[in-house]
Amino acid sequence: MSTNGIGKTEENWITELGEEAISRLGLRKGLTTLIKTAKALEKEHAGEELPAAPADFRYQTGLKVLEYKDLFLSTLRFPAKIRMYVLEHFPGVVSSLVKTTGELKTEREALAKSEAGRTKAESMLAREKELRAEAKEKTEETRRLLSEEREARRELRDTVRKLEKENAPLKALETGKAALFIATNGGGLGHLSCSLSVARRMKKLDPSMTIVFLTTSLALQVVHREGFVAYALPSPMIATEVPSGEWNRLLEKLLGRLFEMYRFSLCVFDGAAPYASILRTVEGKEDLLRVWLRYYRAKTDEIHEKQRELEQHFDLILMPADSGEYVEEADERHIPMNSLVYLDRDELLPRETVRRIFSIPEENKAVYIQLGAGNINDIHSDLSRIVRALKSIPNVSILLGESIIGDPLDVADPAVTIVRDYPNSRYFGGFDLVITACGYNSFHEVLFHRIPALFLPNTETRTDDQVRRAGEAAKAGFGRMAVDISDETELKRMITELLGLPAGQSEAAAASLLPENGAWEAARILTDRIGEQGEEQSTDED
Repeated sequence: MSTNGIGKTEENWITELGEEAISRLGLRKGLTTLIKTAKALEKEHAGEELPAAPADFRYQTGLKVLEYKDLFLSTLRFPAKIRMYVLEHFPGVVSSLVKTTGELKTEREALAKSEAGRTKAESMLAREKELRAEAKEKTEETRRLLSEEREARRELRDTVRKLEKENAPLKALETGKAALFIATNGGGLGHLSCSLSVARRMKKLDPSMTIVFLTTSLALQVVHREGFVAYALPSPMIATEVPSGEWNRLLEKLLGRLFEMYRFSLCVFDGAAPYASILRTVEGKEDLLRVWLRYYRAKTDEIHEKQRELEQHFDLILMPADSGEYVEEADERHIPMNSLVYLDRDELLPRETVRRIFSIPEENKAVYIQLGAGNINDIHSDLSRIVRALKSIPNVSILLGESIIGDPLDVADPAVTIVRDYPNSRYFGGFDLVITACGYNSFHEVLFHRIPALFLPNTETRTDDQVRRAGEAAKAGFGRMAVDISDETELKRMITELLGLPAGQSEAAAASLLPENGAWEAARILTDRIGEQGEEQSTDED
């Protein structure tokens, strides 16, 4: 289509352009295109006299606009000249346009309200969807937890039912004298170690005795290593998915079966407090000596009083000393003795052998670090400080004890040698200093073997008062205690001071707290008591 000036076309360009744009782009976009073109032409021919012929682009544009007058009066911005031309040349529609303007205003207000309401409704709907999603997620989590609990109950119930199906008592084994040690550990293996220290000496005193262990510790291999039979039930601290009532029921069933299989004449409980299932099992059994190994002082008076109440279920309370002190005063049921230690001095490896095993140079001091299993407290931050302090001291070889039941320590330092064994105390004869936590066993092993020590008590244990234990040793002149080692300068000073002590200087203090290994005393008492019971039974039968 050609143009020859404004409005000089056979068919007005504005009509064709408007119709084509509207058909292609839709009503609003088409009219917008029409307006832009009109503005451009008006600018291009500014100052020219515009003909009044029907082909005048303003006239044609006005006609096109009137077809869509609602848009004309609402959001579209037509050139002012076009608007004025429409209103001047088409007075017949002016009143209609004004009316339409009012209607559009009302509609716009209604639409605004509607849109505001719609926005609010959409916001509420979105929030409702969020809440539904959260509720669904929580519901699914609850279902998952319930499912896991049901599965755990089902497995436990199946295990119990399997035991219950065999209604007939088990045939007792012909084992002669038999002793049961019940060692209830949580996150470590302290109680198991103390029980083993007594049991292994009872076996030496009477090789004919059958010794059986029931433990909640993870370290069954150390029981097997001593040649004892071991039965295990994971501690409630580990089997957290099992309800306590179900766990106690299973323990009681297991104990009942063991008492059917073995004719126990001795039952030794080693733990902070006996479970109700243990007390029910041993209660009223004739010819059974019931003993509680109670060897450390509870942290609080409340725990201590609870332990005193539970003592009524036992015939004998053995009281190995804790840093030279006893839990209770001695009487006919409370028997005091020295602290329990797993190895005797003659069982330690020679110094030369230890240093050869760990490639310790002759001129170096060997420092052994033992901070526990790491199952109760986080040991890594303290460990980093200790290693840094030791590496800053010349001629020091660093050895780090790793618990056989703890996770491997994240130590990738060529200056540190890992010792993962049980008991690690077999190497104590080759060490010059021990930096250790103050659990009952670790503390008394260092004390008994007379090795200079820096004690780092764990303050997060529930029943074991390690701060008191380390404090008593330091007060007596054996070792040093540090509750907080955040000051690395002070830490280095203490280590240097301990490494510089003359040989044997602290032995007198150690001997005053622990002169002999109480494990032998406990073994003799229990072996003699069982022998006396056997003699009484024979006399009665005769």
